Amino acid sequence: MQIYKYNNSLANEKCHFIAANGFPPEVYNDIFKNVTSVSVQSPLLRPLWNPEPPPILDSWMQFADDLKPYIEKYQPKVVLGHSIGAVIWLLYSIKYNYSFEKIIMIDPALFPRWMYRVYRLIYAFGLQKKFHPLINVTLNRKKTFDSIEKIQESYKQKQIFSRVKENVLQDYINSVFKEEEKGFSLGYSPEWESIIYEKGMLKDRIIWDHLSSISLVTEMIYIKGELSNICTNNVTNRLAKRCSHFYSYEIPNTTHLLPLENPETLVKIINLHLEK
Repeated sequence: MQIYKYNNSLANEKCHFIAANGFPPEVYNDIFKNVTSVSVQSPLLRPLWNPEPPPILDSWMQFADDLKPYIEKYQPKVVLGHSIGAVIWLLYSIKYNYSFEKIIMIDPALFPRWMYRVYRLIYAFGLQKKFHPLINVTLNRKKTFDSIEKIQESYKQKQIFSRVKENVLQDYINSVFKEEEKGFSLGYSPEWESIIYEKGMLKDRIIWDHLSSISLVTEMIYIKGELSNICTNNVTNRLAKRCSHFYSYEIPNTTHLLPLENPETLVKIINLHLEK
């Protein structure tokens, strides 16, 4: 598996990180540089492989399967994931009966029981593109720009990035766009991003059914954005009931993109648990 490394520490210990859908790990450099007790290493998901495989996916469990040689080689103890990243670590732990010491979940892409049950019905009838709000939006993204300035101008106007720090937004633009002869093109395939959205929630029941047993041996650190439309109070309360070794945090005035909006507070929480 291809790997992104951020060697910000002389420490031998590593924290293994998986980013959110559509985000290369470089976007999180503002966090990595301040996580001082470990080095950060990221196994890359299929959309970031070189060469990039075709956007074909049965479920998010395939990403967990991709991790098998990586985990056999590095034997990670402490893992960190944002959105889908947190879910992939959980799926691996369940399927392969692997116990992490700590799983730090940043606004994990987990949903209430009613939602994933309804979505499975929607998916069974092939209606996911009609009902999922992000699939078609993603497929219709503008892929090419004449200059970095045009990209900056466009992305600063997007509501989703309205709370993102300017330097972090620049990290995002630099990592997700590639320079070509006639300008800049989107390097994270919208086709991959959309199929990842499409296949979400299909394995949620497996996670909820196994969380109690996972948390008996694994410390679960849960960090959500106050304004998150993913990690609702329903999800937070259910996690608290299911998990034994559980720490819960809410960062004020942040959304699902909290690592990009308030990296300073997030780093303090991460360091608190990495240094224990």
